[in-house]
Amino acid sequence: MHSPASPCESRRADSDYIMSKSSLNKIKKQLLEQKERLEKEVGEIAKKGKRGFRVLFKSFGSKDDDHAANVARMDKNISLERSLEKSLIEVDKALEKVKQGKYGICEICNKKIEEQRLEILPTASICMKCGKARKG
Repeated sequence: MHSPASPCESRRADSDYIMSKSSLNKIKKQLLEQKERLEKEVGEIAKKGKRGFRVLFKSFGSKDDDHAANVARMDKNISLERSLEKSLIEVDKALEKVKQGKYGICEICNKKIEEQRLEILPTASICMKCGKARKG
């Protein structure tokens, strides 16, 4: 007997892949706007290089207190940059799925991700059922 590979059924009907063009266009627009915003935010604190972004370090002042404040700011910016870059990668991944016609399909069970979930979290890559099962 064959058991499902995930908490969701392992097979899906082709109709599970269908998302209305207007819904898909709306989500694509959201993703593109989010990408633009993220790129602007990360560009304010980091410079893009061959291996991703590098946080900019600005040295102002000649006192030790000035340098300490700049190091603390840079440490905060490194964490922020990592978070923004992670979000940017998720957006790019979702946009690539739109381009390939695979957007809205759960990476675990291959079933359609709930449209309401995608409207709230356009970068979602798994359905609610698999997400709940993953959390335990």
